[in-house]
Order: sequence, then C-alpha cells, then structure tokens
Amino acid sequence: EDIVQRVKAIRERALERGIKDDPYILSTLLDAYATADPSGAYEKVEDVLEMLDKIETIEDDKTVVYNTALKLFKESKTEEGIAQAENLFERMKSKGMADAVTYSTMVTLYANQKSDQSSLLRAEKLLQDMKEVSLVPTTHTMNAVMNMWGRYGQLSKAAEVLDQMEQAYEDGNHNFSPNVISYTTLMSGWVKSKHPERIKKSKELFERMVAMYEAGNKEAQPNLFSYVTLVDGIVKSGEAGAAERAEEIVRNM
Repeated sequence: EDIVQRVKAIRERALERGIKDDPYILSTLLDAYATADPSGAYEKVEDVLEMLDKIETIEDDKTVVYNTALKLFKESKTEEGIAQAENLFERMKSKGMADAVTYSTMVTLYANQKSDQSSLLRAEKLLQDMKEVSLVPTTHTMNAVMNMWGRYGQLSKAAEVLDQMEQAYEDGNHNFSPNVISYTTLMSGWVKSKHPERIKKSKELFERMVAMYEAGNKEAQPNLFSYVTLVDGIVKSGEAGAAERAEEIVRNM
C-alpha cells in the first residue's frame, strides 16, 4: 500500500497547487495499484477511469491509461477480470481508442487462457481484425499465439505463425520478427509430440533459428534452452549414433 499512498500524495499535492490531473499520473496510479495488489488492482480501474474522463486532454494520452487498465484486467487472471477486460475493450473500440497495444493485450489474454479452444478462436479472430485495420502485432503477441496453438497440439498452425514472422522479417517489418523464444517454443512442441518426424522438424527449426541469427536478427541467437531442447530431441530419437551427435552439439555450444 505504501507505493499507492505515495502516488496519491503526489497527485493530491499537485491538485492543491492548481495542477490539473494528468493522464500519466493516473496511469502511474494504476501501476501502483498493480504493484501493491496484483490480483485485486483491477477493482480500482473504474475509479481511475472516471477521473480520466473529467480531464480535457488528447485521446492518445487517454489511450495510454485505458491500455494500462486493460493490462490490469488481463493480469488479474480471474473470470471477473477477464469479463471486465472484454467490456473495456469494446468501450475502447466504440470510442475509437483501440490501438495495436489494445489488440495485442486482448490477443495475449485469450492466448494464455487454458480453459477451452474458444479462447484460441477469439485470439485468432483478433489477429485477423488487427490486419484489417492495419495494426501490427508484437513479437510477444505472436509468440503467445504460437504457444497457444502448441498447447492444443496444433503444431502446424503454430508453424504457420512462425512462417508469418519470418516473412515479416524478410519484408523489413521487425515489429514481430521471430526471436529465440519463437523458435524454441515450437522446437519444444515438436519434441514433446508424437509426430513421426518430430525430431527432424525440431532440428530443422534449430537450423532456421541459426540462419535467422546469422542473417542479422540478433534476437534469434540460440540460448541454453534451445540447445537443451535440441539435444533432448536427438537423445529421445533412439537413432543410431544419437548419443554421439548430442555430445558433439554440447561440445560445440
């Protein structure tokens, strides 16, 4: 609660000196609530948004606060919080305030749910909606969608997402270019699957990651988990010489 009280005190002193409320102060207040009580912070959102609506300011500044509020709803991970996130999202769309951050937050919200595949379809629909209004998702958002497909065993769909990310990088769009998490997530999915070519696909992904890194995408540099996933797949393959190949990879790390 200390951080909340500090932010409130700063706001009150500013108001006493005739300084009007500022969207960024309100956004900071929401962040303070999130720090003090992550699971219950979303309960404070409406109070802050009411303060915001009384301020005369440009819409872009208001969008920052609304997006912060949306993030709090998403991170509450409660049914009520998710329902309120959906309501706020619709309000933002009706006000013309929904931007790339807004949509990406909602895509990630649905992608991280583990209830049923209806969430998966909502996330996919929102990605399509983003394209239709010329909004660009982030790498984090695309990775969440890829992980979502993998969680439901639909690795071909996850692979399609990675293909889109690689194509975006080749086209010069680095907003959602693949990183090491993108490749390793899909590698892990294949290794854990029962697909007859799971090991082959995992190794191909590793090679694509290395090629992407060598092409200049420094975010695609293989890390320890990438190598562990690769070696795990090779060892589990049971192929002749698998142990020796695994040892060679470890030596060359």
